[in-house]
Amino acid sequence: KHVVPKILNRRSTPKKLAILKKCIWCFKDANHNICLAKYKCKLCDGTHKDIVCKKFAIEKEKSETVQQHSLATQSQAQRDILLMTRQITVLAGNGKVIRGIKAFIDPGSSRSFIKKELASKLAIDLKEAPEITINAQGMFNHATSFASKSVQLKLGLRGNWRQKLEFKEFRFCTAEKITGKIATAKLTDREIHLLRKRPKHEKINIPTENYEAEILIGMDHFWELVTNIEHLPRGICLVETLLGPIVCGKINTKNANAINCYGSENVLTYGLFENLTDQQKLYGLEGIGITDSPTENEDESAQNLFDKTITKNGNSYCVRLPRRPNAPPLPTNKNLCLSRLNSTLRKLKSIEDPPNLLEMYDKTFTDQLNEKIIEEIPEDEQETENLCHFIPHQAVYRQDKKKLRIVFDCSAHIKGHPSLNDTLYRGPVLLPKVAAVLLRWRQAKIVIACDIKAAFLMLELHKEDRDLTRFLWLRDLNKPPTQANIKILRFRRVLFGAVSSPFLLGATVIHHLRNSAIAKKYPSIAKEVENSIYMDNILLTANSEEEGKNKINIIREIFLDANMELREFLANNESVLSELEETAKIAPHKKFLGISWNNGEDKIKFSFPKANAVDWTMRKILRVLNSIFDPLGLLYPASLKARIFFQSLWELKLKWDTPLPEEKQLEWMQ
Repeated sequence: KHVVPKILNRRSTPKKLAILKKCIWCFKDANHNICLAKYKCKLCDGTHKDIVCKKFAIEKEKSETVQQHSLATQSQAQRDILLMTRQITVLAGNGKVIRGIKAFIDPGSSRSFIKKELASKLAIDLKEAPEITINAQGMFNHATSFASKSVQLKLGLRGNWRQKLEFKEFRFCTAEKITGKIATAKLTDREIHLLRKRPKHEKINIPTENYEAEILIGMDHFWELVTNIEHLPRGICLVETLLGPIVCGKINTKNANAINCYGSENVLTYGLFENLTDQQKLYGLEGIGITDSPTENEDESAQNLFDKTITKNGNSYCVRLPRRPNAPPLPTNKNLCLSRLNSTLRKLKSIEDPPNLLEMYDKTFTDQLNEKIIEEIPEDEQETENLCHFIPHQAVYRQDKKKLRIVFDCSAHIKGHPSLNDTLYRGPVLLPKVAAVLLRWRQAKIVIACDIKAAFLMLELHKEDRDLTRFLWLRDLNKPPTQANIKILRFRRVLFGAVSSPFLLGATVIHHLRNSAIAKKYPSIAKEVENSIYMDNILLTANSEEEGKNKINIIREIFLDANMELREFLANNESVLSELEETAKIAPHKKFLGISWNNGEDKIKFSFPKANAVDWTMRKILRVLNSIFDPLGLLYPASLKARIFFQSLWELKLKWDTPLPEEKQLEWMQ
């Protein structure tokens, strides 16, 4: 159970294997002279495992001292420090792309800086830039202050080296000098080879020489750029940033008694005071980086974004997708969607029952176009500066209900790139407990159930987010999916499939129930609906027919004010629904929250799974037990014996897919 690199040394591995009577090729109990295992070393392409490769044996590390750096001595292993440096790409003021700018990422600095000399070379207008004063507090109580300019510079960003470079504007303060010479610790040939071998980092920037930084990126932009931190062997860290991957960390070596303490003479911790006469800033806790506002969690961030961006256009609510501010760039996904479209078309044409599934699929899109749920993008609007993303779709057809549903896969992504769902906040879960809703359902004399028609599609999607929901479909079903026969569409409403859609629906309904003028006229009913709505299913209770009819009329009026239609009404007292039109009702024996309900007799029905399997295993039995949906625990007495039986199987120490002994098979079937 040990990690292999911790107990094996490359130079002595064959000897250790010989002592353990293991094959030196496959590490198993076998004679290596007759071993047929075929391994290919990732390091030298030899026919052995890379753990025994001699080509990249661990090199001896040499202690080095660098000018302008102090040296401390102590009786422990040398620890070289590899700082976060990288050459980056920027966009000059004249629109020219400049590559190879030397940057130093310093989380210890509260502000970001650019050398005044570089700012002039990049054609940044320093005359018009606002003047500020910098107070810099450094090591050993060294402090200084100097005049600076606040300028903006566009940095080249991309989530993956295969992606197209995008430029985003960041604010920097000018300084005559930012750092002295920054030292680089030595990496072994093997480490460099392995880093460059990694599929995502073929263009990794590995520092090999000391240099003076031209740009310092501080804590004000640090977390906007960093996307992931991965710990590698020997103390190295691989920091994924939108500028590109960066190698850094404290490197453990074994062959020296001194350590080099690398710190540049001008790398200081900066405190920015734009107005030094402001005593509150100068002496307040905020001045030393202590603030009274803790970091928001993701659910709070999603809720705050929703509260700031929700609007009402007429009777309809318009919402925005809660995008993560520091999410990596989103690719278009167009080629992926084209491939998935071909796959979907082949599947639709291959299904014989029903034979017209392709036409049904096409009719769904036609109906949604007519209802303005989706829209076709004109050719002159297909090329836009807005972020665009295509989503693949596929068919889900239920033979028992003869019903087709089109599912959009918002989690689809290209390798090494994020999906749409990866860039969105999920949002808080605003649903009540199922058990609580069902208990209220069982308590009342009269219960009424209904749902919101096409609930997600009743929410308008903000125009700036619609290009994130593009998808492809055919103009003519009888022609192949060529470029001329493919049209580009996008959603005008919130689509089901985005990870944030349930939150957006729940938050919108709650917002409406708390803020609508009509809902405020009936606060008790609005509160009852808020406590008993589960996604698009609504439960009402009443003690009399008159009360039930009154509540139905009120909630229909409340939801109509949000352009939401209530339908499929069902009650355990038919008289309550007598004033409703027939199209608003549903046939009896409906499932409510997954439970079969005979509303005529006001009884709920549970069905136990059929035990038809052969060669029962622990996995199959657990699947049967978990298939019983019983949120109120009403069936526990009936299923207790089966659960005790399953518990007893652990004493046999069987594997999940090993068939049970014959006597246990018989006991289970009984």
